[in-house]
Amino acid sequence: MTDNQYDIEMIKQYQHQVNNQILRLENNSELKNIKFVEQLCCDDIKINKCSIQFDQVPLNIQILEITKCKLHNLQGLQQMKQLIVLVLNSDEIEDIQVLESMQNLTLLSLVANLITDISAIKNLWKLKQLRLQYNRLQDISAIGSLSNLTELSLNSNNINDIKSLQKLRNLTKLNLSKNSIGDITPLSHLTNLESLSLSDTRVSDIYSLKYLQKLQILHLYNTQVIDISALQYLTNLMELDILHCQVVNISALKQLNDKAEIEITNNYVLDLSPISHIDPNTVHNNNQRGPTAEHIRLSLKLEQIFNIREKNYFYKQKQRQFQTKIDQFQQNRSCMQKTLEQQHNAFMVKTSRLFNLLIFDESQFQ
Repeated sequence: MTDNQYDIEMIKQYQHQVNNQILRLENNSELKNIKFVEQLCCDDIKINKCSIQFDQVPLNIQILEITKCKLHNLQGLQQMKQLIVLVLNSDEIEDIQVLESMQNLTLLSLVANLITDISAIKNLWKLKQLRLQYNRLQDISAIGSLSNLTELSLNSNNINDIKSLQKLRNLTKLNLSKNSIGDITPLSHLTNLESLSLSDTRVSDIYSLKYLQKLQILHLYNTQVIDISALQYLTNLMELDILHCQVVNISALKQLNDKAEIEITNNYVLDLSPISHIDPNTVHNNNQRGPTAEHIRLSLKLEQIFNIREKNYFYKQKQRQFQTKIDQFQQNRSCMQKTLEQQHNAFMVKTSRLFNLLIFDESQFQ
């Protein structure tokens, strides 16, 4: 139901049709009374852009999703002991203390809020998926006790210390991008990781990643990484992003699967032969910082040159930049030439005038 087209009381007559289904209440800014829902058997209620109070929500629901609402007060939520999935995204939430008693939660999503303190979740041991991206977190020590977590999203916060994560041995997916993280040695204990994102961080040393041999996806976009030798041990990698790094040598990638997808744009790689076995269509290397297309051409096998797509190894953008500079140089040269010609002509005119003047002066003495 949207845009207040119907009175909420009208739903009551359809109770028998919504049992065990999903009830969506969207864009109902004047929604005030949904207590009747507790008589239904809905296990999933989605509320979007509505004005809602938790004492109106039935206590027996298992899944609750409320997004883009201004939930400054979560009081009443702690009474919903049967909740297993709670999604409160983009709700301007600051205080989550009421969550400490929600022991049955397996998925908690608090994306894009104003949260700074997450100590309330330290005893939610059943949590398997936790999404806290786009908040204001610095201290994440409370997460260290959540040993059943398999997926954790902490990107876009203010985190610089991840020591507490080393106990999360069941993690398979971890996103730490867009934080102030520099030291990632605690990650060496997370040997079940399959997906890891460290993009837009201060990471420079990735030696500890050599122990994460189950990794299939690794994102290091826009980091300070130079040495990627640790990646030689990650033979299961199928997706690697080292865009905007400072990598020079990619010999560690020669063990990668020939179907792996690699993004190495904007690095200083001179020799691409270690990845010559990989499908050129899955290697993205546009606008490289270091070599020109000719350098790259020399590093490839002859048979590759005939089959390779221009977009992968011959950088159109760079070529355009070079062409622009050439055009500018030619224009400047043309201008300089005209200037010299003008100066030359001016000199000749002055010389001619001086000569005529001398002749004129000589005639005065004859």
